[in-house]
Amino acid sequence: MYDANGVSISTKSGKFAHWREYFNDLYNRPDPLGYDHALDGGNTSTASSNIDTAAPTTDEIRKAITKLKAGKSPGPDRITAEMLHLGGDVVTTALHKILCRMWEDEELPQAWKNAKLDETRGFPDKLSPPNTLGNPTRPATK
Repeated sequence: MYDANGVSISTKSGKFAHWREYFNDLYNRPDPLGYDHALDGGNTSTASSNIDTAAPTTDEIRKAITKLKAGKSPGPDRITAEMLHLGGDVVTTALHKILCRMWEDEELPQAWKNAKLDETRGFPDKLSPPNTLGNPTRPATK
């Protein structure tokens, strides 16, 4: 892993700092209307007409569920994409209620905020792998 200057990052704390900065830049973007413009009480009707601020609809949630790829590992909640696909309208309605409540409260559940990032690990040493025969990704069989 390398920082913005191309210098290798080898410490665990350095890697976490790198990812923190990356996601901070990714998700904390400037207000499209401009902070000063909104405070001045300026006319936002033309600028905000392209931004949808309504809560998600059941159709949007249904479309998002259908776009989930099957066969992927579940998260800590152990809910797979297949479960959501097979849940039909019951799951869509339940998710709609949860997401609308979060939208109105403008607050994420604490469990969603407590996501943990594990340090990315490379392949074992190819010269002396303890549990493989030539292929570092495949366990040895007898």
